[in-house]
Amino acid sequence: MKKIIFILLLFSCQLFSQTNAVQVTNNQTGKTIILKENTRVKVKTIDGKKYFGRLKIIDSTSIELKGKKILLNDIIVFKRRSVGSSFASAGLIFIGASTVVIGTILILVDIPSALILITSGGISTTIGALLPDFNNGHHSNRWKYKIIEKEKL
Repeated sequence: MKKIIFILLLFSCQLFSQTNAVQVTNNQTGKTIILKENTRVKVKTIDGKKYFGRLKIIDSTSIELKGKKILLNDIIVFKRRSVGSSFASAGLIFIGASTVVIGTILILVDIPSALILITSGGISTTIGALLPDFNNGHHSNRWKYKIIEKEKL
């Protein structure tokens, strides 16, 4: 019985706890986006450096990505990097490159329709390479960054 009460107590503490998050607000429309801790992000700073990694909030003015402390005031662009888009990008590049190789082999064997394979493979590879850049991110001149305390429930 004591073990059950202890486990329930542990879960109830976790349910009612608060977590930190980065609130990104559009200056013109007021649209708000919440980036929770441990979200994959890409950040570009004033000095031109780019940082990738999981978001860790240190205090009310700074975050940490892969061990590097970054102040919110130094951030120019904040992008969310989802795992799905990374897999889709890698998959499109692989499929496109494979299609180009197969098309090249078929051209050497004198099959005239192989040019279509090479073209479609090149397009697929290009889309896969550009896929991570389709998300323009949240630029500091249009968006305001703020660290908030967010309730889990």
